[in-house]
Amino acid sequence: MIEGMTSDDRPWQPGEPVSLETRRLVVRTFTPADVDARVLRWSADPAVAENLWHPPVPPERYFAGLVGASDQRTRFTFLIVHRRTERPIGYIKLQIDPSRRTQTPSVALGERDYWNLELGTEAVRAVQRFAFEQLGVERIESRVYAQNRKVRERLLRFGYREVDVLSEIIPGRPLRKVHVYGIEKESWLARAPEVDARLAALPDVQPSATEVKAPATLGSADS
Repeated sequence: MIEGMTSDDRPWQPGEPVSLETRRLVVRTFTPADVDARVLRWSADPAVAENLWHPPVPPERYFAGLVGASDQRTRFTFLIVHRRTERPIGYIKLQIDPSRRTQTPSVALGERDYWNLELGTEAVRAVQRFAFEQLGVERIESRVYAQNRKVRERLLRFGYREVDVLSEIIPGRPLRKVHVYGIEKESWLARAPEVDARLAALPDVQPSATEVKAPATLGSADS
């Protein structure tokens, strides 16, 4: 089940919390109560931070602002929870541009034990489908840092096209290039069976936590 539902299984209405389910995950509205020591630790991990835009403010302030700005209409923040272990493992930001009928999601997996399983891809695809079905958008726009080549190559395999290259300028930080990729709803849906079949064949946990390596899929809408 990946369509938006309320806690009592009524169809989702704008302004209400969202809960989405996939084979391996629950992707639900991020609440102030979810901002705990585990979540704050994610921002302190350089391997997470390097591929995700994060303003130069304390993590507590960042997450409070992120959750507070989510109006459940055009701005959403989701917590990614692993179904079998019930462990929060990351989060997704989703912005909707009604004038362009475009959704812009980004994902971060903060728990290293769950890297390299394409759980970020699975989570963000549930959010993307929710946006297509419930929010009236017709296009996805994904932004990926230049050095994140594995995600950039994956987006191209999924049928995305590179549409722009931007420069990210943050005071006190080096300038970084951001590649912008886009895909239309019709093309996304046409590729969905192939992508979903591959995800269905993946395990839900690593064979051995000691074998987990640094992720190549953070900081993108399809990691």
